[in-house]
Amino acid sequence: MEINSSHMALQLRTTAWMYSRNSSVEASSAVTAFPAMTCCSAPPWQPGNTALSTRLLDHPEIGSICSGGRYDNLAEYYTDKQLPGVGISIGLTRLFYVLGEQGYLNDNMNKAPADVLILPMTDDMGAAIETATALRTSGIRTQLYGEQKKFKHKIGYADKLGIPFVIFLGEDEINAGVVAVKDMESGEQVKVSLDEAVNLIRAGLAKKNEGKVICDKSI
Repeated sequence: MEINSSHMALQLRTTAWMYSRNSSVEASSAVTAFPAMTCCSAPPWQPGNTALSTRLLDHPEIGSICSGGRYDNLAEYYTDKQLPGVGISIGLTRLFYVLGEQGYLNDNMNKAPADVLILPMTDDMGAAIETATALRTSGIRTQLYGEQKKFKHKIGYADKLGIPFVIFLGEDEINAGVVAVKDMESGEQVKVSLDEAVNLIRAGLAKKNEGKVICDKSI
């Protein structure tokens, strides 16, 4: 069965093996769809089992990307009881490798390990730790830079990792009860309260992450 899609052009082939006491039957179908995976651990060739395996036709070297099935005795290695079960696994590493190779991933999405990097400008880390805790509680991924390095090295660290926002905390900011927030893309820097910083960073992240992780492409 061949199915055409205007969104994805990744050819898949799903093969099913149905095992009986005396024989096995193989059935397969080629489709255009969305991929993913590895394979199950229980032996599919035992009687009473049904196993599924999905492969990318354009990338046979990757092997199975989505496999699983029904097994009469899936837990035989862990218990004396005969316990049937259903299992499936998806190989996200293989999936996203192919999506990246074929240009389906949105490169504009924020892929940095954090949304904001806090750079303490004083020896006392107390205020920086409190700020990091508040940001994390608000759902903002936060890194706290703790090394005693020069300012150029600190800001270069954020730039190298692609972290979109940096917060500076010096004596002036701590005494005034504010934080200095810098948008690394635009270079704009403002001093605001912590609550305002949370809203500012959230709005900036929403704008930077517009669109989908996986791009729609016409065939």
